[in-house]
Parts: sequence; structure tokens; C-alpha cells
Amino acid sequence: MRVPISALTDKAIINSTYLVKSKAIQVAKNGKPYLNITLMDKSGEIGARVWDDAEALGSQFDRGDVVSVMGHANVYQGKLQLILQDLTKAMVGEVDPKDFLPVSKRDIDEMFGELTSYVQGLKNPNLKKLAENIFSNVSITEKYKKAPAATGVHHVYIGGLLQHVLSLCALVDAITPLYKTLNRDLLMSACFYHDIGKIFELSYDVNFEYSDEGKLIGHITQGALFIENEIKKIEGFPGNLRNALLHMILSHHGEYAFGSPKRPKFLEAIVFHFLDNLDSKIEGVLSFIEKEKSNKGWTSHHKIYDRYFFTGPLGVGLE
Repeated sequence: MRVPISALTDKAIINSTYLVKSKAIQVAKNGKPYLNITLMDKSGEIGARVWDDAEALGSQFDRGDVVSVMGHANVYQGKLQLILQDLTKAMVGEVDPKDFLPVSKRDIDEMFGELTSYVQGLKNPNLKKLAENIFSNVSITEKYKKAPAATGVHHVYIGGLLQHVLSLCALVDAITPLYKTLNRDLLMSACFYHDIGKIFELSYDVNFEYSDEGKLIGHITQGALFIENEIKKIEGFPGNLRNALLHMILSHHGEYAFGSPKRPKFLEAIVFHFLDNLDSKIEGVLSFIEKEKSNKGWTSHHKIYDRYFFTGPLGVGLE
């Protein structure tokens, strides 16, 4: 019987299957090689070590494989880990991929219905036609509903892209009444398409990783090329509207240092960059704190943000 990672406890005997998220051969202080592995399933992830026969066992599987493991759990430096005595690669057909990839807590079809309502709320006929064409394509929508928003940091789960998009749509509706000159339809369209390239950039059938196309081209360029091709199918689509929408896709990372081919050069593009950055960072910090909820007062060190996060009470009545 497979034991979810979230159900593992100190000193538990382990005989279960997990997905290999990462794998590395490292060298202990005594000069002996060992396997440093991160295992995952849809309930979470956990570090694991193999101290004996590390190189021989490590040659039998790779990152992205599902492995059957035997060993025990223990707490080291305040965190639960697995010490494994044996592991073997699971055969195709022996496992269900749905057991190993995290899924949005929200119902995916319900979220897609919410997206459809945002599409129907567009007033610009060209932008509305573009969205209707794209989201009536079943081969695109099935990928769009399934894809994560990233392989790490934020919205790293099935349906993550869709949930990220809906959060941005809600932010757009929150901010446009405050700044009357903002073009809501343009901002909404940027929400829909800024990360649409990730349905091609990422692989998400058994593991979250980059496709060959994603590694060679990247989601920003892939998304711009896809939308450009869809725009060409609409006769009379205004050139200035095309330029604005493609610019928002190409500039949404904000700075060249963050992989943005262009920097935002009009108000909606600037606003959208900050909204995208806001939602990704909020989700990233929340998910990190959630993983660290067993620690009291502070999280462990977050490598990307290069800091610890305080999780204690912030004041009377705010606990």
C-alpha cells in the first residue's frame, strides 16, 4: 500500500512508491559516495539518502522516474527525511501518474468556466474573437487546464497555470476601477496569454520539467509566436492592437535580467508586469510557508528569496 508523503512520521518503516524529483551523487565527509534524492507525490516532497551501494543503485533510475523504496524515516536538523536501504524503478503500468503530481485545490472545470466568463466579458470584438477561437480549440484548452504555471516557486501543480491566470483576472478587476484610463480588455487578454507558451514549454504528464522545445525557445517566445499565428486568422485585426498585445507578452517579466525580451513601454504593460510579479510572489511565499508549517516561528532558508520568513503572530488578534 502506497503511503503519501504527507502521512510519513518519524521512525516509520517505509515500503512505498514515489516520484524522483531530483537526484545527485554526492560525497560524504568520509569520502564515500551517497545518493541525495528528493522524492515527491501529490501530497508533498521529502529528501532521501542512500548511504550504501549508492552508485550502483543510482544507475538504475533517473529524475522523473517512479521508484519503489524501502527504508525508514527520521528527523534530522528538524526536518523529516528518508534513509533508504533499497530502491528499484517501478515498471510502466504499475503506477498511476495522478498519485505523484500535485493538483490545484480548486475544481479545474469550474475554473475553466470562470475563465470563459471573463472571455465573454470582453468588449473589444477583436480581442473577444481571438479568445473565443483559442479557448474553443480542445487540444489547446486541455493543455491549458492541465499545465502548471512553473516547475518551481509558484503554482507548481496541475491546474496551476489556470489558477494563476484567474488570480490575475481578479487583480485586473480590482485595479481598473481605481485607474479609469486603463484598458481592461487589453489587461485581461494579457492575463490569458502571457504564460500560454508554458503549455508547450513544460512537460507535465509524469513530472514537471522542460520540454526540448521549451529549453530551446522558452515560453515567452513560444507564447508570442502562438498568439501571432492566432491573430493572423482574424481578418482585419488592428495592427496597433496586435503590437500592444504581443508587447505585453514579450515584456511581462519586466527586465532583461529576468529573461524579458522587452521592457514594458506603456502603462498597461507596466501594470501587468507588476500584477504578474505580485501574484507569483504571493503564491510562492504562501506555498513555501505551507510546506514549513511544522516549524515554529520561522521557516527554513528560502534559496531564491535568500531569507527566512517569520510565521509567528504579528499582533494581538492577528494570530
